[in-house]
Amino acid sequence: MKKFFKHILPAAAILLASGTITSCTGDLDVEPIDPTLQTQVNPEQLLNKCYANFAVSGNGGANGDSDVDGIDGGTSGLYRQMWNSNELTTDEAISAWGDEGINTFCYNSYNASHPMLRGYYYRLCVGIAFCNQYLGEFANYNATYTAEVRFLRAFQYYLMMDAFGNVPFATAVSADKPKQANRQEVYNFIESELLAIAGENAADNSQVLADAKPEKKGEEGYARIDKAAAWLLLSRLYINAEVYTGTAQWSKAAEYAKKVIDSPYSLFTEGTDKFTAYQRLFMGDNDLTGATNESLFTIAQDGKRTTSWGVSLYLIAGTHDGDMHSSPLDASAVNGVSAQAWGGNRARPQLVQLFFPLNDAPEGEGYEVAAAADDDRALFNTIGRTLNVEDISAF
Repeated sequence: MKKFFKHILPAAAILLASGTITSCTGDLDVEPIDPTLQTQVNPEQLLNKCYANFAVSGNGGANGDSDVDGIDGGTSGLYRQMWNSNELTTDEAISAWGDEGINTFCYNSYNASHPMLRGYYYRLCVGIAFCNQYLGEFANYNATYTAEVRFLRAFQYYLMMDAFGNVPFATAVSADKPKQANRQEVYNFIESELLAIAGENAADNSQVLADAKPEKKGEEGYARIDKAAAWLLLSRLYINAEVYTGTAQWSKAAEYAKKVIDSPYSLFTEGTDKFTAYQRLFMGDNDLTGATNESLFTIAQDGKRTTSWGVSLYLIAGTHDGDMHSSPLDASAVNGVSAQAWGGNRARPQLVQLFFPLNDAPEGEGYEVAAAADDDRALFNTIGRTLNVEDISAF
């Protein structure tokens, strides 16, 4: 299956020209005749595109073209691919679906030709390319924006390194083939970038993220990166440092985790008569409530402008069917998006046993099981279901 990146703005087109044209006259130096075609890159629009790679598949909405050609726009979202490859391969989740090789994740029998894994790989590559273009053209436009894009690039390199080990590495748009970098090299780059944009590298502190502060929709920093996100990613980088580099960094992992804990961000604890605080984290108004206090990296979604089958809707609809209900006060409420209950992904026994180590989960709706566990995260619907997955294809 061939994959091609699409919608990479003019700099990418230059790559093709630079590799194929050895001499020319002025005959090709013309402007497009289509007056609606935009040929100048706007820095704020390109900044949005760097963020949008986490939220949508392409420029056409949920059912439109994907920025990665050759893979369905509905399934090629970065978060959906990241979740599939990181959860379905563990003892936490399993999927009833068999299309696009999903079931091979469940059995850890995939290989390099796996369409979803390839989609994840290329999605990260195209996101890094967007960031490289921004930094190549607009690094001096706005210091805070530049720091944010450096984070987005570092985060995607982290995901690539974590998933694939040695990866193609480039920090600029170029006609040259990216070099292959090993985990130690990529680790060093990510660490250096994050320390710099967090303002902790005196030699490089001209482009620094905003101070850690939760923001609600309508406030200036909403859905944008600040220092707390850099601290958290540093903590995750350090906690796995022994895998990436052979040298453990436990004290550094604790140091940067504590920075997040001591920051203005905090756990959201405000439940209502219908829903627990944990359930409210995932609701449509979570951009206007105290739920934003818990979100260090918000992937902004709405039902009109950033529609996607690959982020929050996937997580919600993919784990519910029409017989599951969310609230004891509203028997008709499935999951808040009741027209979307796909019956695909569900918990493996090991995840349930974290909350019920004696295998004594009661039969009931998710909110009843959570109450029995005395933990509002234990939203397991157990009605007519068995602990062990006896038929992978039956939700």
